[in-house]
Amino acid sequence: MENDIEFKRRKEITKALRILYERMSFGEITIKEIGQITPFGRTSIYNYYQNKEEIFLSLMTEEYNFWRNDVEKINKKNDLSKKEFVDLFSKSLQKRCILLKLLSMNLYDIEMHARDKELLIFKEAYHDMIETIRHSLVKFFGYGKKEQDEILFSFFPFLFGIYPYTHISTKQREALNKLGIDRREFSIYELTSRFMNKILN
Repeated sequence: MENDIEFKRRKEITKALRILYERMSFGEITIKEIGQITPFGRTSIYNYYQNKEEIFLSLMTEEYNFWRNDVEKINKKNDLSKKEFVDLFSKSLQKRCILLKLLSMNLYDIEMHARDKELLIFKEAYHDMIETIRHSLVKFFGYGKKEQDEILFSFFPFLFGIYPYTHISTKQREALNKLGIDRREFSIYELTSRFMNKILN
């Protein structure tokens, strides 16, 4: 069990990473970069994390926990229609851009380089998220176990593809323009609500 100081330090480290990842890529970020914007520096980071992958895993755990909290708030409501549920659910995922970016680009490498302890913490948050959505499917739609599984194991792989479709880089846009391809950008909300409306039918 973490003590208060360890918990606070780990939070400060993931907060620093969050700031960096909003403007830098996974490959550009180093422990040194993270240490430069924490109050205690690079060497102290190694007291809490073995490598940058573990810090990214901690950031993903935090993202899943934030998302779960939002869906639990939805689950406290009564008698939502499909339209109302899809709207609230899609808005909850719209806020998790960092999670979607990590899922689409770096999850495999992050998991491969993390210690078992860190991986278990992450997998628990991931499992709790699945169970929270499962609760939604039972409460609002009365789905049985088989239907729940079909929806969940369609939805979670879908998460891996959202970010590239909603965040087209300048370089990608230039390549599309050279080919004469006019590709519309969708928001996370739009793609999620479309998908959820289809799989909840």
